[in-house]
Amino acid sequence: AALRQDAKTASAVATRSTEDAYLAQADTVCVKGWAKGKVELPDRPPREDPQAYARWLAGKVGIGEETLRSWQAVPVPATIDREVSDILDRYERSLMAYGAAASQLAAGHTEEAGNLLRRGDRLGRDFQGLATEAGFEECNEALPL
Repeated sequence: AALRQDAKTASAVATRSTEDAYLAQADTVCVKGWAKGKVELPDRPPREDPQAYARWLAGKVGIGEETLRSWQAVPVPATIDREVSDILDRYERSLMAYGAAASQLAAGHTEEAGNLLRRGDRLGRDFQGLATEAGFEECNEALPL
């Protein structure tokens, strides 16, 4: 019985270690995205300046999409695959809303853009909550924009 308990404990420790390694790798991807965003797009214009905000937002979305692809390339442990899938889904959907908002702003459609920005913000907050609960220490700060 003691050997079985030791094996269970060792298995749980190994699982947690694998999950921690994944979180660290993903957070590293996110830090690189953050750094790129801060260098390339350091000053966020006010949302009240639609054209400037649209350009800034489109740039941030592009960096976010690059980060998403890199993040998706990190192998996810089976034990947290569903949880991570939900997080990545919220991240991607938020980026899509922000990207559409940037296009609408650039076209002068501020009302539709406002709706899309609110959707991106809501999805971003959902993403942030799920990522924080999962133990991310950097990726959880990626959204909302």
